[in-house]
Amino acid sequence: MVFVFTLKTKDNYLYISTFHELNDFIPRAKKDTLLAIDTEFIREKSYYPKLCLLQLGTSSEQVVIDPLALEDMSPLIDLFVDQNIVKIFHASTQDLEIIEQEFGIMPSPIFDTQVAAGFLGYPVQMGYQAIVEAFCGITLPKTQSLTDWSKRPLDEQQLSYALDDVKYLPDIYSQMIEALKAKGRLEWVLPKMKDLLDKDHYSHNPHDAFKKVKRISSLNRRQLGIAREIAAWREEESQKRDHPRRWILSDEIVVELAKRAPLNKKELLKIRNTDSLSVQNQAKVLSAIQKGLSLSKEELPQLPRRHKVSKEVESVIDLMNALLKFVADKQEIAPALLASKDDLVNFYFDSQSSPLAIGWRHELVGNKLLELLSGSIGLTVEDSKIEILHK
Repeated sequence: MVFVFTLKTKDNYLYISTFHELNDFIPRAKKDTLLAIDTEFIREKSYYPKLCLLQLGTSSEQVVIDPLALEDMSPLIDLFVDQNIVKIFHASTQDLEIIEQEFGIMPSPIFDTQVAAGFLGYPVQMGYQAIVEAFCGITLPKTQSLTDWSKRPLDEQQLSYALDDVKYLPDIYSQMIEALKAKGRLEWVLPKMKDLLDKDHYSHNPHDAFKKVKRISSLNRRQLGIAREIAAWREEESQKRDHPRRWILSDEIVVELAKRAPLNKKELLKIRNTDSLSVQNQAKVLSAIQKGLSLSKEELPQLPRRHKVSKEVESVIDLMNALLKFVADKQEIAPALLASKDDLVNFYFDSQSSPLAIGWRHELVGNKLLELLSGSIGLTVEDSKIEILHK
């Protein structure tokens, strides 16, 4: 039995559980130029995330849509792809993955307040509650953070908590746009938003699954080839059964299988936890190992090349990082948006091919790093603060 009701609160929130209610909401939402979006889901026991709740908010109205009560949510597609409406998210990656999975589309244009916050001097991974407090002066409760959103009925407190996730986003968006324009950084941010819509970020290509296996960098190329075939089989099996990867085979076992490359069942079962595999799946793992062993040298995968850093170079990288943080602090931008440690290492060995050699990153910090490496500038300490020393 589906529990259906309209939630009435002092702010007239609407709980949408019928196709008629959904169709009534769409025209109202399309009159606005902003649409805040958030999702509640579970995936602890599945490969694919299970959408349990969809929260939407315009400048004047917030609604909770119940996917477990609605058999057809297709009217939302037209709303999500309307180019006249900016879709606002906070930490959008998982929300976009679920929307692509459920609707087969990517909402656009989008604006991610977590990404934008970094360009305004806030931490890159700044949480939603911290954003709301910083921009709206409101402290949100954390009482429902462990709610099982698949259980029905949901009470008014749970739904009000869920709606808070979209209630403040339109106002935060407007404040951020003004702040970014004032700093001349809006053009820096917008390409980042477009990058989030690249479907490759959310693809589940079995042959690429090995890249996300923990400790995969400890393997040589032949072992990588074996790991790729095992991880691809695991990915396909997880998708087919809609089970988490770890329920099929843990990353630790994938790496161990790649290193030891057992050729028969007796050798396979010497590796811990492989006895939990069915006889059929044991055969499939052995087949994957054999396939990896038979790959030609040209067919073997290769991880992105990492430079070997000596102790001397490591000290130079530390100095580059200190300059990076100095610039980030002066410019009020999150250091991680300028460069990672790997970016600094790559810049040291090949500055011309680095993202730090072009665009706004070069303007802010790339040119200063070149001056540091050439000895034109240095770093000094004045009044307990790092300052640039011009030579």
